[in-house]
Amino acid sequence: MNTRMEERVQPYPTVYVSSHAVHENAEKIVQKKLLIESVRTRLYILFLQKVLDRKRMGSNNTYHYKKL
Repeated sequence: MNTRMEERVQPYPTVYVSSHAVHENAEKIVQKKLLIESVRTRLYILFLQKVLDRKRMGSNNTYHYKKL
């Protein structure tokens, strides 16, 4: 039992290092997700601007551009 406890205690520093690496990786993933979200919102704003421009020009059919 005592040897098993020693085996468990020994790899703890490596686990800490790997958890730190995982934390850095998680930060990168979060930054990527934020970038994707910002791109999505930009595209959505462009889409809304197109729709509003169509309505301003007088055509009620906002889905017309999908057929083109």
